[in-house]
Amino acid sequence: VVALDCRGVRDMVTNKNGYIVNTLEEFIDKVEYLKEEKEVRKEMSKNNKIAAKKYYIENILNEMKKIYRMK
Repeated sequence: VVALDCRGVRDMVTNKNGYIVNTLEEFIDKVEYLKEEKEVRKEMSKNNKIAAKKYYIENILNEMKKIYRMK
């Protein structure tokens, strides 16, 4: 993942699963780097699959249930 720095992105992208950039030049540099570094891409892909589990519908529903039970 190479993403521009904005709300939401900061919650999902870490240095283990991608890069947050501020400029077009940074974006291009990171994409070119990932294009050349197959092992880095593979590791980030693995980490993204793990991170995505947090957003599975079942997990979201369980978190919402916890919130509403507290009230």
